[in-house]
Amino acid sequence: MKIILSFALFLATLSPLFAQQLDGTFKANTDSITFSGNNILFSLSGFAGLSTVLVGEGTFEIVDNFLIVRTSDFSGEKTKIETLSGTLNDSIVIKVVDNQNFSVQGVFVEARGRSGRSRDNRIEGRITNSNGTVYLTKNANINRIDISGMGIDNASFDYNPANDYRITIARNEVIENSTIVFRFNQIDDETISVLLLSTDFNEGRSRDRALEGLERRAQRSNRLEKRLRKEYVPFERTRF
Repeated sequence: MKIILSFALFLATLSPLFAQQLDGTFKANTDSITFSGNNILFSLSGFAGLSTVLVGEGTFEIVDNFLIVRTSDFSGEKTKIETLSGTLNDSIVIKVVDNQNFSVQGVFVEARGRSGRSRDNRIEGRITNSNGTVYLTKNANINRIDISGMGIDNASFDYNPANDYRITIARNEVIENSTIVFRFNQIDDETISVLLLSTDFNEGRSRDRALEGLERRAQRSNRLEKRLRKEYVPFERTRF
């Protein structure tokens, strides 16, 4: 009896390890998740009916039916900030383009001060025009400039009144240095399902309770999960 009980306990301690032994790339159309050891790379779109593509990389763990991803700095395409010499005495010129060098209209540009409370530190906000340009009034109280918009990699950078700026935006929403949670199910060896629950998870005093709260909100919203199937690299036979 003791031997059977010991063996059962041994299997119980191994089960979380087996559950995390995911490897390879799982895809559905343009969506993909790649597992390699303890590392993960993902590109996922369409959650909550949005066309925004979320991309990120980092390490992961599986807790019950949750996939918890701790993102690190993203090594793929991100929004780039180019510093230029200032051209106007009273305004800072900010030009926003995409990676094909086309002007991007409708991007929100904000000048912010030093206040720690985001509600209080906005000094000025404007939207890029048809030429992808905004003009912000120079102000000694400006500390940084934020660039934001739906479906782009938002950016924030320090303000210097001597400079203008050229911003080349990435057309994905890059998630870095935060914890993402998906509801996760490994249906079989070739199929997984995921549902985005949070892109900025804070477990607080009880991770289990915080995860349960995410699950309850997902059930109330009736959001649809994504199914992805494992992609196999074709085997090429060597000819002699």
